[in-house]
Amino acid sequence: MLTLLLAIVAVAPEPEPAPTSAPVDAQPDDRGITLDRGYLRVMGVDRSALVDALSPRVPHLDFEQFEAAADVREEGLAAFVELRPEPQGVDAQRSGFVLTIVVSDGRAFDRQIETDPDEEETTRVLASTVANLLIAIEAGTIEADRGDVPLPIVAAPVCPTCECPAPVTCPVVEPTPPKKAPPAPIPPAIQLGPVVIPTMTVGLGAPIEADRFAGAGATVGLHARLRRGAFFGVEVRTIGRGEALGTQLVRFRGAVGAGYRLRRGAWSLGASLWGTVEPWRIRGAPIDPPPAPMWGLAARIQPALVHNARGGRPLALTIGPTFELGMSGMLDGQGAQVGLVSSTFDGREFTRMRVGGLEFSTGLSATLWFGLPRPSR
Repeated sequence: MLTLLLAIVAVAPEPEPAPTSAPVDAQPDDRGITLDRGYLRVMGVDRSALVDALSPRVPHLDFEQFEAAADVREEGLAAFVELRPEPQGVDAQRSGFVLTIVVSDGRAFDRQIETDPDEEETTRVLASTVANLLIAIEAGTIEADRGDVPLPIVAAPVCPTCECPAPVTCPVVEPTPPKKAPPAPIPPAIQLGPVVIPTMTVGLGAPIEADRFAGAGATVGLHARLRRGAFFGVEVRTIGRGEALGTQLVRFRGAVGAGYRLRRGAWSLGASLWGTVEPWRIRGAPIDPPPAPMWGLAARIQPALVHNARGGRPLALTIGPTFELGMSGMLDGQGAQVGLVSSTFDGREFTRMRVGGLEFSTGLSATLWFGLPRPSR
């Protein structure tokens, strides 16, 4: 019996191993990726300033030159960021930059960016756009514009490995130089801006017995703005008012001031301080002796909308309200005095018009900015 069992075991076929399924290569998920390195090539804007602006926005990426990208496919995911000025020949009514980001997995993302003539504003807009696009690529919230794009790696030309018979030497292949893009327009160092402000003025505080309405008129002037935003200017203002008896109060004001105007895209905010001198007189009822001029100071705030000319021309129009708080008075031996004019007829007193003191002025300001031509070299 034992012999029979041994014979059966010897001739029985060995059991086949349980089939195992080979692992299937999982398709890579394009969401939730992490970019390990960044490479930056930029034309038409200062590279150091752009890198400094990118650092706080994407702190996990250090941006190197394209030439530093060696064996990038074996070291994880990398982003190649290229910025170049938009060719003027494509659309003469636009000025801006063309952004291309190529990820080392072959996806490419293309964007067009409109920029401001101001150099600092241009750097800020470019850095914000690049950072937002990189963050969206890592989060997987946007689709690529192109696929299977070769990496724009810049490598030094080498001679292919070959056995060249003496005395022939291996030629060095020179790369074709890239076409130079037109440089981005540089904002002028100084911009001039003629300004017009229709104005209405009311009196505040003492003397309380005077009419609050002080006059209406207009202001004209010329401002000069530096590239960083500081500006200074000169202005002339004429306002007046009349009363029932036919007399008229006329005030002429000259002002010299300086301030700062901040621009952010289509918005602008200006703040300035002005020194003023204001001769005044009464038409129809002369004052003897003639009144002394008013001396004072005025603080002004001007929010505005900015409309830049297209085609890269250094022209911009700002329109917005003006709010001004001023203090003025006639200087004599007793200090600063507020002018107070009353009209009498048949022994009765009529209008009591005020000149100076604490006053509030408001109006609508319009300024046309244009750049001074650069001196020829």
